[in-house]
Amino acid sequence: MTKSLFSQTPIFIPKVRDQKIAELGLKYPAVIMDSHNIEWRPKAAKKIFDVSKLFIVNPVTHFLMCRDARNGTNFKKLPYSKKVEAEKLYSDASFRMDKLVIPCINDQLKKGANIIIAPFLFAEDTDDTKFGLNITMLSESIRYLRTQKINKPLFAMIHVGNSVLSRHVVINYIIDMYTEGFEKDVQGYFIVINDLDCRKTAEETLLGLAKLVFDLSQKKMVFIKRIGAFGEVLSAIGASGFSSGLGEGETLSIKNLQESPKGFSKRSDWTYIPELFDYVNDDEIKKIRYKCRCSACDGAVASDFASKRNHFLFRRLDRMSKLSTFSSRTKRTDFMINLLDNAIKLAGGYNKRYGSPLRMSHLVNWRNILEFTKTWGDKRDDDMLNELLSDLESTIK
Repeated sequence: MTKSLFSQTPIFIPKVRDQKIAELGLKYPAVIMDSHNIEWRPKAAKKIFDVSKLFIVNPVTHFLMCRDARNGTNFKKLPYSKKVEAEKLYSDASFRMDKLVIPCINDQLKKGANIIIAPFLFAEDTDDTKFGLNITMLSESIRYLRTQKINKPLFAMIHVGNSVLSRHVVINYIIDMYTEGFEKDVQGYFIVINDLDCRKTAEETLLGLAKLVFDLSQKKMVFIKRIGAFGEVLSAIGASGFSSGLGEGETLSIKNLQESPKGFSKRSDWTYIPELFDYVNDDEIKKIRYKCRCSACDGAVASDFASKRNHFLFRRLDRMSKLSTFSSRTKRTDFMINLLDNAIKLAGGYNKRYGSPLRMSHLVNWRNILEFTKTWGDKRDDDMLNELLSDLESTIK
């Protein structure tokens, strides 16, 4: 069973590029590294592997269709980077297997991955040819694992545009395509949505993502990649966890892989405040006299990039650890609603007392979504009830 991969869920999965978190003396339920970053820092990957209960290698095969990304020095070192012709991927099954599917899987095995992620491409919508190709490559990955007797859990990466989330018919279609016929072979899903900033996205769109996550979670494990604090909300609803960089990399934009953004820099003067589910400028933090008692802050507040990264990691791991102690979705949802209520009151108080520009609209939207999802039936509970009723009927007869 896939759940045996973790002693508890939901979890937070750090996405890392170096070995810094390996130096903190912690053991992580899972860590994810992009395959081209492992090519860049293989020694760092070894250190991360040693502190991870589950080491995940993202094959980043979606780079193949992105101009700047596929020309990266380290990506070119991957076994499929120079051998894939886009036109042949669609039309030649043998070429696709030999040049992408098999090298992709073998590369993950070589790098010590505990699970396998089937090769995938970004598809803006379900009518995109690449969406159907992803389903085909998932089937081909299953066949290769069977023939080679590779006993590793297989996960599918669902990488689509945010426009699909506002259409329930399309959401249901995605669920059907990734579940029907794959019940025994696909152990779980990673979901990554293009250009999704959950603090700015409309409530209706986020509700669509919640529905996608919830329905898939009724069948298998579901993790959301490249997402911020809304990942905690989704984890309360049914996700097995979520993944992001440490205080950065919480949104993926395909256009930045096509052409690298100019003038990009880290937001070194902002700090993540979990009590607000948001980042706050350091000048504002001084004004409101915010303090944190995590190991990185020790009753003060993180002041440099390294300590801010550690603060982010410690607080996010702590939040997810608390969330995992609740045995039911109802309890997790109520816990998260309470946190959001406190965040709304706290932000409002800061704004009133100090004239702070803290945002609250996304907190209200997230709370509304949690309240709405309380009406969703849990298929696992329904199945158990049906089984009990069936046993009762047999007894009566």
